[in-house]
Amino acid sequence: MITNYVSGLDKLEITLKEQDSYNTSYFNLYQITNTNYSNVYEYDGFTLTNKNKSTTNYNLTYEVRYNNILIGSTQLDGRGMFEDKIGLKINNELFRKKDCQSKIKLFLNTFHLKINNFSCIDLFIDTRDNIRDIFIEMFNNKQDYLFNTRVKTIDFFGSIDVEGYIIPGNFKPTFYLGSNHTGKRVTIYNKTKELQAKGHKQSITVLHDEHLTHDKENDVYRFELRLKNSYLQSKKYSIDLDSLFDEEFIKYLISSNLTNFFDFRERTSTRPNRCKAIHFFDLSVKSVFQARNGLAASNNDSHKTTSTLNQQQIEKSKKSIIRKMIKTAIIEYDKQSILNVKHIAIQYNLLDFYEKEIKDLGFLKEKDLKKEIKKSNSIF
Repeated sequence: MITNYVSGLDKLEITLKEQDSYNTSYFNLYQITNTNYSNVYEYDGFTLTNKNKSTTNYNLTYEVRYNNILIGSTQLDGRGMFEDKIGLKINNELFRKKDCQSKIKLFLNTFHLKINNFSCIDLFIDTRDNIRDIFIEMFNNKQDYLFNTRVKTIDFFGSIDVEGYIIPGNFKPTFYLGSNHTGKRVTIYNKTKELQAKGHKQSITVLHDEHLTHDKENDVYRFELRLKNSYLQSKKYSIDLDSLFDEEFIKYLISSNLTNFFDFRERTSTRPNRCKAIHFFDLSVKSVFQARNGLAASNNDSHKTTSTLNQQQIEKSKKSIIRKMIKTAIIEYDKQSILNVKHIAIQYNLLDFYEKEIKDLGFLKEKDLKKEIKKSNSIF
């Protein structure tokens, strides 16, 4: 099981709409259309520069900067069902900066917008352990391992034969499970090679150097989970902007979305539910601090924060995270994740709150949960 890794947010695309208000003293982006536009707009510290390209749903795309800091791009003049919407794609270099959320919120407030939905979210786990080759070897070894999945779309980018075996050779493929059409997809690939091909990004290199402390001569491999609005809406996920920048919530979101999506099992029985599941990453109960360092987090570590919020606001934020994790697990009917949330609640000193939420939502008692888990043995 891999414990030395770093997880985070790599892609964020947001669909916005106008705030409900009678206030008209602001720069209205809806006034910019394909028949009436300028190449550059400057307003209240923001600079919008026309990129001269359209998208599937919008006629115009503008680069967005704030005091010369690249925020990302905004898509304007929507078509069809996007006529009253505005798109916003965040520059992923911004994710590594502490004030990322405040910059996004500043853009929303300045232009009088609010979040309608998250159209695309990419979450990642980076490690120096060669998870791609491990995955490929286990996939090919059908005698010892069972690849257990409900997903029909499996692709090894040009290197898979009709029997489902990867063709041998020097070429190491990218692995895809799922598709953009289903709204959820897993990708496993060599991140170091991608950075070399596309150009190094300083912030991601620093992130790897800080957190991937072992075998630094090895390449970095990425396990990436994409969640699109179609999937998020179907599962009725309750996700806000702040939760996407909470490392515990990101790790939990990855874990809960892998459960019942796919796993490998030791082929000890003809029935998958009787075969022992193999865990690639330790995502279940440890805090991010523990997972990165392989250490038992002290009580002080579980409460460290760089936020300037007061203690009351911090506790409110933690309760919100616990509540969202519980609801997410219940939506997926993921019994193990319900118990995993308990460990996080204990670290937050919110065990009473956790138990009250479970009771209020009318879910199974803990002893019944454990019985169900032992019976099903279906955890990734």
